[in-house]
Amino acid sequence: MRVIYIILLACLFVPTLNAQTPALIEDIFPGNEDSSPTRFNRLGDKLIFRAETPDEGVEPWISDGTPEGTFLLKDINTDPDLSRGNSNPDNFTFYQGKFYFKARSSGFGDELWVTDGTPENTVLLKDIQEGDGNGNPFDFIVYEGKLYFTANNGTNSSELWVTDGTEEGTQLVVDIQEGGGPGNPNFKTIFQDKLFFTANDGLVGNELWMSDGTEEGTMLVKDIRDGGNASPSQYFEHNGELYFRANDGNVGTELWKTDGTEEGTVLVRDIREGSSSSSPSDFFTLGDSLFFVANDGDGKELWITGGDSASTRKFIDLNPEGASDPREIIIATENEVVVFVADTSDADNGGQFYSIFGEGGEIELFPIPEVMEDLPGADPEDVVYTGTSLYFSYESPETGREIAVYNAALDEGQALPETVPGPGGDVDDITLILNQVYFEAEDSTNGAELWGFTPLTAYVNLIPEPGAIVLQTGDTLDFGVVTPGFSSSISLNAVHTGTDPTIFLENDLEDLSAPFSGNAALLELVISPGDNILTDLLTFAPTAVGTFVDSIDIDVQALGILPNKLYLKGATAFGQLGLSAEATSINRDGELDFGDVPTGRDSTISVSLANDGVGMLVISSLGLNNGADFSAATLADTLAPGESISVEVSFSPTEIGDFRDTLTVVTNDEGGDYSIALVGTAIVNSVVEQGLPARAVFPNPANDEVTIALASPLQDGKWRIFNASGQLVRNGVWPQGLSLHQLPVRGLPSGIYHVEVSGNGGRLTAKVIKR
Repeated sequence: MRVIYIILLACLFVPTLNAQTPALIEDIFPGNEDSSPTRFNRLGDKLIFRAETPDEGVEPWISDGTPEGTFLLKDINTDPDLSRGNSNPDNFTFYQGKFYFKARSSGFGDELWVTDGTPENTVLLKDIQEGDGNGNPFDFIVYEGKLYFTANNGTNSSELWVTDGTEEGTQLVVDIQEGGGPGNPNFKTIFQDKLFFTANDGLVGNELWMSDGTEEGTMLVKDIRDGGNASPSQYFEHNGELYFRANDGNVGTELWKTDGTEEGTVLVRDIREGSSSSSPSDFFTLGDSLFFVANDGDGKELWITGGDSASTRKFIDLNPEGASDPREIIIATENEVVVFVADTSDADNGGQFYSIFGEGGEIELFPIPEVMEDLPGADPEDVVYTGTSLYFSYESPETGREIAVYNAALDEGQALPETVPGPGGDVDDITLILNQVYFEAEDSTNGAELWGFTPLTAYVNLIPEPGAIVLQTGDTLDFGVVTPGFSSSISLNAVHTGTDPTIFLENDLEDLSAPFSGNAALLELVISPGDNILTDLLTFAPTAVGTFVDSIDIDVQALGILPNKLYLKGATAFGQLGLSAEATSINRDGELDFGDVPTGRDSTISVSLANDGVGMLVISSLGLNNGADFSAATLADTLAPGESISVEVSFSPTEIGDFRDTLTVVTNDEGGDYSIALVGTAIVNSVVEQGLPARAVFPNPANDEVTIALASPLQDGKWRIFNASGQLVRNGVWPQGLSLHQLPVRGLPSGIYHVEVSGNGGRLTAKVIKR
């Protein structure tokens, strides 16, 4: 599996430099002066930042990556005597579709501002310290639908505040250090649905606190350092516990954790023994393990812990001759792959990329030595990950600090065109906003200004066929209703609409449980722009009754819609047999009556077998009990819902009398087999046909009417009835175009009569007994 996870980091590298050529976006400070754009943050699909101009000073700006879309949001500080006209916006924090930040203005000082990305809606939210004093809001965090921060109203110095985005909803939560001293709540984080932070109540120093957002719910968790400042920081939640670093006054700044209680707040390990500090930092999770950077006296290296002293150890010493100083940590794939930069013992190579992979509880480290093979001493900084490639700045004597891209599929890096030809490159603050990279670069013509380029990115959508619905994480693939013994399949197509080839990785189809199964077209599949490739075939083949669910995880390294987890659903149902004859339904255990049929003749009825259910109807057999006087075609078929088939059933008596048989239809209908009684009466065959064929004359003997059934409709027909002496006793006109008509014999004396029907160029006669 090692190869698969190495490929996980990136796509097949194709150098398309036109799409990733750095270019100046806007010379914000005209000429060769520096606008020094910095504090880059994403607001929707735009970049919000601060920059300096000769007339407005350092103010908030916004950009969509084009010159015309790059403009000043507001000249907040118009007083040149206050901070040289600079508002110095800072601490940008996104909340409810807007950015909240600190900025300085004349008459208000450093206060709380808000913007939605338009000049007209860039406004002061509240003058927390009224007048020209500084409210100085900082350390913002969104918690329980509100924005919490630290601020100074002049009476309560640097305490916990909250806002709901309105002036009246911006207010003090609690005065932690009463009497005007700063409680200074800082390093806020959310743990166990509470705010945890560092604060000073003036009694126990800077210690661990928590709050539920109310004054009464704000309290000290533990006084870690008796009589001094423990100064906890670097909070990070892992496996239901909050890890951090703190100094108890005995062992220096070391690794601690808390479960939210005083007794559950404990030292994990004194990594650098004695009073010196290992200063753990840069926590991240990989699999079930917690990693961090610490210095045990031999320099900063990568450490790992399971939550106790025994399991806390150095993961690897990448630089035995000094500190590897792991940094630029990128979570390339959450909980699976981490990329970072570290120094090696080879001073000529500078910082190099490393990657850690976790699979099945095993964690392995892999160096990526070839990443800057042609750029010795690269020292990568400002690393960003597009989902397929790593972009970063590098340093060389020939170019200065410029931008390169690394692709793990080929395990090689490539420099992008230089911002400044020659050794003068000075790139900083590389930031990815959707499909645009922004950064600061300095040249002799324009100074330090805003630059950018469009990186190569992969946009891969997963689409089931048939259909055109783009799948998203959490979507359900519904196989519908399937009859046990049958199957339904769904194919998944990966459709690439981006610019960077990527890898469709092995998924967990082998972990599917019956009745679901999957067949991967390819375990590792390079998907290039424009491709529409079948990746997986999923099958639902139930053998039992019920509703079934399962799920699959799919790895596609791309910026498109990533269906990391898809749910599978299928249900079962059998078919339902519906029987009818001449548009009349026949119930289970019902009867099919053929009436009176002259001996030597036959009567045939078309029986319809339909699937009235939602599952497949399997007709295993259709047969008669004895088949002496009745007959039917044998049948074995499968009908989809709504389908039907017809079977001819005939009664062909050879002797006078009453006859019965049973027609049995064996299916997978849960109601069981259909057993239909067939009945018929054989009467005297007294019909003489002279060019006019008949099907039947019944009943015979008759009481009130005798029915004449012709083989075809009669045109211009007549009928007559004669007694045994040959006298005409009844006559009439045959209804035009009918093949069946009832002749009245009611009221005639009992005896033998002769019936005559003529028309269609022929006639027939029949002897009828009147009871």
